[in-house]
Amino acid sequence: MNICSLWLWLLLASTLAPAGRVLAQGSIAYFRPAEPLSVSNGMRLDLQGDGTPELQFFDGSYWPANYFATSASGIGSARLLVTPLGPRDAGSYLVGWNSGYAIGAATNDWLFWAAQDAPNAYGSAVVFGSYIPEEGDHLVGVGDFYGNTGFMGIQFQIASNWHFGWVQIRGGVAGLSEDGQRFFLMPPGWILDWAYETCPNTPIKAGAKPVMVAVAVPVVVRAGFLRLSWLSEIGNAYQVQSKPSLDAFGWTNLNFAVPATTTHTLLDLPMTGASQFFRIVEAD
Repeated sequence: MNICSLWLWLLLASTLAPAGRVLAQGSIAYFRPAEPLSVSNGMRLDLQGDGTPELQFFDGSYWPANYFATSASGIGSARLLVTPLGPRDAGSYLVGWNSGYAIGAATNDWLFWAAQDAPNAYGSAVVFGSYIPEEGDHLVGVGDFYGNTGFMGIQFQIASNWHFGWVQIRGGVAGLSEDGQRFFLMPPGWILDWAYETCPNTPIKAGAKPVMVAVAVPVVVRAGFLRLSWLSEIGNAYQVQSKPSLDAFGWTNLNFAVPATTTHTLLDLPMTGASQFFRIVEAD
């Protein structure tokens, strides 16, 4: 697929029939908060915006006593992609991936999709941490996200189907407490954005986002129908998405994708009394 270098949003406010939510299309759902979300103890992240969070963070001290870290865990059936910290039941690190890594089934012996109630300590993974070595007072950072930015992998269920996603985290570093007596992580880090694949059991590349397509000004060419038109690449498929208002949490796929057979694709949509906003993205 030719990834478009031009990212244009065209929100088409019109009176079109409301679209049903369909998970059969290989489209990426992407979310970016207005400001990075500061990670804190007890923080939970709702990836879908449906009121049910899939990810949570914890702060705490770990053995040895001078070790401090922030850890993460899935909520409910959600699972995180981790690597073992040591021998079995010795804990785990949350793996930080570079952009482009395909997040899917774990195929290596050193990778695990760890559930919250996993039968070993892999279920709660260290995201970033620090400690003061006994032989000195200098600080050592641990974890892929300590002072770094990367993508974590998450797998969760929508209805009974499994979906892969990523969360981009910018990790913080440790500092001294106000009394100067101890180190702590403040703030541990920030969540920058996240995305998931709406097609069940389909891998997603770390950092992958919907590719927006520039759309011409819509016109009414016959009674009751609004025509959308855009430049297309033959052989590609395009997904029309909608939301009832610009403040709504996510975009919903129309129940079909449009295959391109020419370099200029046209689509007529029926108009009703329901107001909708629309955009067009390349289908996966």
